[in-house]
Amino acid sequence: MPRIVKLDEILGEDIVFDTREEQYVFPADISTALLWKLADLYEKLIPLEAEMEEKKKNGNLSEEEKAVYRALIGETEQALLEGFQERDPSLESLPFGVGGFQLVLATVLVQLGFLADPTNPREGSEKMAIPRSRKKSAPSSSSRSSSKSSASRRTSGAA
Repeated sequence: MPRIVKLDEILGEDIVFDTREEQYVFPADISTALLWKLADLYEKLIPLEAEMEEKKKNGNLSEEEKAVYRALIGETEQALLEGFQERDPSLESLPFGVGGFQLVLATVLVQLGFLADPTNPREGSEKMAIPRSRKKSAPSSSSRSSSKSSASRRTSGAA
């Protein structure tokens, strides 16, 4: 008899971001290409921000460096938008501004198992060390259905 693998239990739940009384859903099952793109952009963005902050303090931040940073932010925003559009194709721009940008990116990468969760002291700092299916137990059907109903509320609310 063949073994049945229930991907919904392994992949985890979608991430629902609640802002301005609307809910926006980022899928737990994004493509490998999008995951690597987001992770790569994150790996570039964090050190660049620290470097730019230091240069800004010293007063030697060039226009060229600012342009590189803005381009990287734009590329990251576009990649995040691509993920949100998997659940809401009508979404034309990110539903949050600068204040939520890094939080959303980090939350997505933590949820997808690419970054260690800073709120979980038992989890190590190694990235991608343990497959998601072994990190936490499978979600219950009641929590899965609440995630789906959240997604439906968002998509049904868009006209």
